[in-house]
Amino acid sequence: MASSFITQDNVHGFWVHDSFLQVVAWGMVNVIDEMTIPDDIWPKGEFRDHVFYSSQGYFVGFTTLGITAEYIASSERRIIFNDIINKVRSFFLSKGDWLSPEELNAFQLTENTARKWIEPLETKRILKILEYLEKVINDQITIQAGDFIDYEF
Repeated sequence: MASSFITQDNVHGFWVHDSFLQVVAWGMVNVIDEMTIPDDIWPKGEFRDHVFYSSQGYFVGFTTLGITAEYIASSERRIIFNDIINKVRSFFLSKGDWLSPEELNAFQLTENTARKWIEPLETKRILKILEYLEKVINDQITIQAGDFIDYEF
């Protein structure tokens, strides 16, 4: 199973399996699509498309979610991204304790990159990833790529 190091500064971040990150990206796309802002305003447009492609498994082993300076280029965007994380958290909390294989398979629209889920996924695993993502966005994480992994999703 491929993993990516999710970072904003190319130094601090966390490792996560790409399949779990695809699920997080699916939640982000749902939240972004519900935002009532024009399609050419950040985070819609190019950022939304990048996250969508991440949800579909296009970037196996180097998924970024676009949280580098390229997309989170200002404190205003950081605030918006934190709001997106909170709404994604609510999105997954509304699904209950488990995400069914049927639901996990249904969001994958690109057949040649689709991952086949055969077991349910515990929602708390996705919530923990969102917690770590929030720490990355707010410069509150000290983990580096070569550090011993003492966390699990």
